[in-house]
Amino acid sequence: VATESAGVDINAFPMNAIGRVEMLKDGAAAVYGSDAIGGVVNFITRSGYEGFEIGGSFQDIQGSDGDYSVDALWGIARDNWNFMIAAEHGGRGELPIKARDWALVNTDVNPIAGWSGIGNPGLNVWFAGVNAGQAVPVNVTLADGTSQEQNLTTAGGSFTKVFNDPQCANLGALRTGNGLCGFNYGWFDNLIEETEQTKVFTEFNLDLSDNHRLHVEAMYSEVDLPEWKTSPSYPPQSLYGPDRVILPNHPGFIDFNEFYGLTAAGGAASITEAQAISSLDVTGLPEGASVSSIVGGADAAAALGRSPTAFTVSRAMGVLGAFGTGEPEAARRFTATSRFVLGLDGELFNDELSYDVSVSWSKRNRDIGGQDMFVERMGLALRGFGGPNCDLPATTMGDDGTYGFTDADALDGAGMDGCEYYNPFSRALPQSFVNGNSNPDYNAEVANSESLLKWLIGQRQWNQTNELLVFQAVFSGETNWEVGGGSVGYAFGAQSRNEYYDSDFNDLSDRALNPCPYTLPASAALGLVSTAQLSPNCSSPTGVAAFLAASDEETTERTIYGVFGELAIPLTDDLNIQAALRYEDYGGFVGSTLDPKVAVSWELSDTLSLRASASTTFRGPPQSFLAGTGTALSYVSYTSAFKAIDTVGNPTLTSESAVSTNFGAIYQNEGLYASVDWWSFTFDDSFQTEGFNSLLGAYAGNGCTGSDGVATDSATCNELRTHIFPVAAHTNLGATERVAVNIINGEEITTSGIDVAIRYSIEDLLPGTLGLALEGTYVLEYERADQLDISGAIVLATGGDLVGKLNYNAGPSFTSKPELKLNATVSFETQSHYASLAARYIGDYDDTGATAAYPWLATVDSQVTLDAHYLFNGIDNLTIGLSALNLTDEDPPAARGDLNYDPFTHNAFGRMIKADITFRMPQ
Repeated sequence: VATESAGVDINAFPMNAIGRVEMLKDGAAAVYGSDAIGGVVNFITRSGYEGFEIGGSFQDIQGSDGDYSVDALWGIARDNWNFMIAAEHGGRGELPIKARDWALVNTDVNPIAGWSGIGNPGLNVWFAGVNAGQAVPVNVTLADGTSQEQNLTTAGGSFTKVFNDPQCANLGALRTGNGLCGFNYGWFDNLIEETEQTKVFTEFNLDLSDNHRLHVEAMYSEVDLPEWKTSPSYPPQSLYGPDRVILPNHPGFIDFNEFYGLTAAGGAASITEAQAISSLDVTGLPEGASVSSIVGGADAAAALGRSPTAFTVSRAMGVLGAFGTGEPEAARRFTATSRFVLGLDGELFNDELSYDVSVSWSKRNRDIGGQDMFVERMGLALRGFGGPNCDLPATTMGDDGTYGFTDADALDGAGMDGCEYYNPFSRALPQSFVNGNSNPDYNAEVANSESLLKWLIGQRQWNQTNELLVFQAVFSGETNWEVGGGSVGYAFGAQSRNEYYDSDFNDLSDRALNPCPYTLPASAALGLVSTAQLSPNCSSPTGVAAFLAASDEETTERTIYGVFGELAIPLTDDLNIQAALRYEDYGGFVGSTLDPKVAVSWELSDTLSLRASASTTFRGPPQSFLAGTGTALSYVSYTSAFKAIDTVGNPTLTSESAVSTNFGAIYQNEGLYASVDWWSFTFDDSFQTEGFNSLLGAYAGNGCTGSDGVATDSATCNELRTHIFPVAAHTNLGATERVAVNIINGEEITTSGIDVAIRYSIEDLLPGTLGLALEGTYVLEYERADQLDISGAIVLATGGDLVGKLNYNAGPSFTSKPELKLNATVSFETQSHYASLAARYIGDYDDTGATAAYPWLATVDSQVTLDAHYLFNGIDNLTIGLSALNLTDEDPPAARGDLNYDPFTHNAFGRMIKADITFRMPQ
């Protein structure tokens, strides 16, 4: 099934249609293609089934409405044909993160933990000042120590005041790790989204003759997430642009200041006595004299302050939820998958040659909805020209080529006649849904209307379409070449794969239609943007949205050709060799490859055998890697906040290649099966993404921020600067608003490990069979070379062994890699009953990025969970099952990250109880 870079989506297949699963563990790319480097999993359908079967299941998860499924299977078989159809419908209940008390912690426990530094209520950055020319009586200390009163005048001055919103703590927005106002967006996220899924599979097989058979199959699946939920609004990436300025005449600003006395003496934004003294013109003082105090003290000093302006370090909606509802942002995500296969197989030349010829077509269509704030609309609303009913004043372009308002009194219409102000301060918030507290200082007169909030937010839509058309022919048989173990077998074939990919955006997200944040002449007239930067002429075409960057639509298509052959050589009755060769041609930058495989199996005795294999393979880049831009929210360490990371496609990507080797031994007798395998993979030019924190680290490490506000001019720094936005961040990485990273061909990666499997059964124990099993993987190494940037000249991150580490700072291409995972199972089976208890162990691993302030996060603890299963089939044609996963309801170990655990390794759902039933009516 075509799923682009995500691999094969086996969830699109109804489980009741699968009869058994076969697994080939060592690399099989020489025969099956480049996706099979780690092996092959074959799903064998219940072809030829006769009768009707119906089943259902329900799984209880605490904090959720649970998961359910119903399925049915019908099949009919006659002398020369059979038909089967299977259908499954199921759903998952929403599981909010807030249903897990271990997940929502503050930043004194976990420095990330789903917190952003940009909330609502938020942090205030006010610019208080003293106008020049004001007469100020002061107390002066003369050179001899005596004092006198004297009148001076102010020379002027400006002072930056940074302080929390007074309701920050009460409304649950205080980050206890640093004492600053923020936002716990994790409170609005889900661990499981509400989901509905329908899957249908059918197949028809017909014997055309004794030697030729026709096979037809079809599949359809759809997955519907009616409300994919996330933060009520995203933070703006440009925190200090003209669109974020609050002017002194803003009614919410005036109300906020007056109610809390912020510019009065002792207020958080007041001019202090020391600041007042520093703003004086002291050129008229006697020699050796100094100002000791202001007559009137703090009150007189505060009175010198002029009306302040401010930046709002906040998001459109925070603790009040989306549009004041307490709910998250919600948007639909829908995926539909179709697949059709037509095949013919049989024997030719008196059964000496077998053939299997097929054509398959599959299509995957995915719609992804979302929301984001308009940069321009927020700027307008902060100036009093917001809302769906606001008619902007007329503008005229002057002789200098800049826009101004036609009516000189146009600004008097701010907040009038359908035009509204957006108020970012807590006096506009009646309560917090995050902690349930009400706001005693709420003022409905300055609150934001629901219509204004909805006007600020735009709807995004992204559609992805993948199509895959495969023609394949495989021939097999035995040669006349006889060796010690018999005839040499062969197989050969050819394949063509036509891949089509289309990425389409609605107007809001399409860079070709909306490249710039500002489009309206009124924005230039208000000073939000210069006329020269209005769309489509902006120097930074990030689109109209505040957080998610605009992207470029793309449509690509390619055809990949491959031929392959394989020999099965039984050198002796006990020694077999498999030799295979595959050639694939992608064309273009990707090119072609010839990949061999050799595998040996040697039965030393009736109970002991050895196996080994070695092969090479390569994989061409998925088409979505070659173009386009995708934006995600990630924690940027230099800003101590989540910022926009734009992942940019790379049209010059070449293929990745690998060498895989395996050596193993198998011992089995009547009751015991034991195997041990050593495996190794070495990847060259693997597909990776530049690490955003690594880019910033390299920028700082190479001294690129410079000094005295001037960035360092060097080839390395200039290259790194192309990733970092805006320009202000080039001298201060704390001002970084977004980082552009490229998909690249990375440097070498080598990984190896040991797999162990032991199964022991004792039959005729009491009335049944006792089974014991142990399976485990120990990863010996995961060595990566230094990661270089797209130019290949700058080291972004030093290499090393990633085994036993969380790898949170290793870049987005690398996840946690525990050294040891073990599963131990004990089971007991009779004719009518089956019961088992499995213990699953995941070893501990280190977080080398955890700081000394959080020593408890330096190691992600090991974990043991228990799974229990019971199956009853003592009634004809009826099977009943009961399972308890994570029987003892273990919480996942704490880890530095968004959700306070490592989702790549551990499960956050807790104990899950599942019951299922199947009833069969055989024909």
